Amino acid sequence: MTLVATQPPKEYLSSYQPINDDQEIFELRKLLIHKLYNNLAVIYHNSRLPSDRFDFDFCNPNHIDRFYEAESYELKERTDDGGYKLFATLDNRDAIFRRVMDRAIEVIGSNSEYRFGEYLWRVHVAALKGDRTTTSSGFLFHFGAEFTFRNMPVFLIDTRWYFLKEQFITDMIINAQHIFRAYRAKPEILKFPWDKDQHAEERDYNRLYDAEVGYIVCDALIVDGVELCDILYYDRKAVYLCHVKAGFNSKVRELTNQVLISARRLKESVNSNNSSFLDRFYDKLANSGRNYNDLSLSKFKRLFKKDVNYILAVASTLSEDLPIEDNMDKYNSNIARFSLIQCSNEMTTSYFPLTVFQIPRYENLT
Repeated sequence: MTLVATQPPKEYLSSYQPINDDQEIFELRKLLIHKLYNNLAVIYHNSRLPSDRFDFDFCNPNHIDRFYEAESYELKERTDDGGYKLFATLDNRDAIFRRVMDRAIEVIGSNSEYRFGEYLWRVHVAALKGDRTTTSSGFLFHFGAEFTFRNMPVFLIDTRWYFLKEQFITDMIINAQHIFRAYRAKPEILKFPWDKDQHAEERDYNRLYDAEVGYIVCDALIVDGVELCDILYYDRKAVYLCHVKAGFNSKVRELTNQVLISARRLKESVNSNNSSFLDRFYDKLANSGRNYNDLSLSKFKRLFKKDVNYILAVASTLSEDLPIEDNMDKYNSNIARFSLIQCSNEMTTSYFPLTVFQIPRYENLT
């Protein structure tokens, strides 16, 4: 795949302005706390105010694979003597954010933004495999998000802050549009529309394919912290691993992380002839109660001898179901664009072909 950009996506961040001024970083960290504090109204009171909503990605930035592949997560708070006290152990990384918010309200209440932020800086997240810590970092260092600061767009990504230059944003829009137009998945694979009124959650949409011939619903079947895909489809020549998410926003970064981790693990398994990962995945699948077309283990593994393709699929969460590539002004997440470009480049150069697809919310997407 050839991208329009003249620079590889991983070098994009060197093409615009990193923020190194200590006072500016201090102000930006206060802005992060302010966004999280306002977001409490969304969590606990169902606020629909745009000023309260905060979209973000949450992941350990230094060891993405280790964070995703962890078996459990320990949440700790710093004590007055400089040590740490465990307050929760979770087996689902998606529960970390809400558990920390709950704990913050329990410890300091919700009346002081300053005390709320002070508490969050004291929280530490450790990822474990068995009893061994594989990576750990402060809670607030796990966030990736976009902000407006002094009337300029700002990225927080991989613990670093950056001002976005106008040309950089223009280049990302062009590249994201190119990927959606030139590398579009066949619409007959993800053939059902995603009506959010009928299927509110991602898992509800995925389950539409459970009784379909040639499809295997794989979401939430986790082996070594890796979700192979949400929906697997195969025909005579190829197998397609579909990763599905609602929204072209900051959550796309989580989606692209999942795609890359899955592709890396699958390639290692296929190239090394070490099928233990697929063996264990099949065992989970066979005991899940889901339809797997009565494939034996050997036939299931032979699927990956076919042409392997990945599909990154998103559905609009706007009030209108507008095509993403024609409405980048409305789908205005720079993190989504950057993550898509980065993932597309890395998949093409290192793993398997990647196509993208916008799942229509209704029968006809115009």
